[in-house]
Amino acid sequence: MLTIMLFLSGCINKNILDNIRIVTAIGFDTADGDNYEITAVVPRFNPDKSTSSEAYTTLADISRDAHLQLNMSDSKPFVSGKIEVILASQDLAKNGIINLSDGFLRDPSVGSRVFFAISEMPAKTILQGQYSSQDNGMFISDMLTQNMEAGPLPKTNLHLFFNHFYDKGRDPYLPLITIKDNRISISGLALLKDDKMIEKLGRSYLFAFKTLNHRKTRGDQVQITLDNGETAVLYKIDSKRTINISKINDLPNLNYEVDINLTVREYSGVELLPPVVEEIRKKVEDRFKKDTEDMVRQFQELEIDPLGIGSQVRSQTRNWDSEKWHDQYPNIEVTITPNVTISETGIAE
Repeated sequence: MLTIMLFLSGCINKNILDNIRIVTAIGFDTADGDNYEITAVVPRFNPDKSTSSEAYTTLADISRDAHLQLNMSDSKPFVSGKIEVILASQDLAKNGIINLSDGFLRDPSVGSRVFFAISEMPAKTILQGQYSSQDNGMFISDMLTQNMEAGPLPKTNLHLFFNHFYDKGRDPYLPLITIKDNRISISGLALLKDDKMIEKLGRSYLFAFKTLNHRKTRGDQVQITLDNGETAVLYKIDSKRTINISKINDLPNLNYEVDINLTVREYSGVELLPPVVEEIRKKVEDRFKKDTEDMVRQFQELEIDPLGIGSQVRSQTRNWDSEKWHDQYPNIEVTITPNVTISETGIAE
């Protein structure tokens, strides 16, 4: 197993900031042989008080520490205690990421709540860009944080990744990011089987996935088109999910009851009359049911369980057998019963 103790451990307050390189993001790409191409992002504090990024790249294999390679080619030591983001390329993730991630979990200087994400392009390409007045590590961390707290991204980090990986009733997922119009953008979720990425869940399904995956959520928005061509944008005030399981000792059936409370933020038409509000509500309800049921069927066909359905069944089953469950999972019946309420009607354009 690859153990990459990437950088010098120790407390940063024992060092003079001008004499060290504080790593805020680390990226992994495939390279020749057993090597990884590793990119470390370090903030540069400019005279005008702005911050930019410097990227340093090296190669490391299973027998060499990346921090040693970086330190041997630089006048200042690299320190890992402020890493915010670990980024692995999609090409690397398709071959497995547990070896590279395990080293971070074992490194006491790296927090378990560090973000772990997959890049659709080489991680080096993303980390070498400049996208804001922040360094790239902090920028990506803040982007992921706000989209998890009040956006469509389900909660995940290094700690949760390992929880999901070792859970016999669940498979991991990770944020998938790319560059669009010269800006970093969240493009969906990387779906993993064991530690290998096998599929992408597109951005348009994130609202449905997060609402179904978490017991309670808030934030995020959804846009729908009415029969007359007008559009409405709705903001999710909150949601609550309840799971009912029947035939627990046979082939389990699951019903997700999902209450979603929305407000209309924008409407392209002239006036939001009650019949229009009802059409909007019904459209959201129908779309959510279709998206979630299509999504669950896809998961069953791929034999992956990012929603943790197995964990839900296990919590109500004595002597749960993981091998039996894996045989059952593609054939269980999962139904979604959404109940959409529109509490406020917002404004019209």
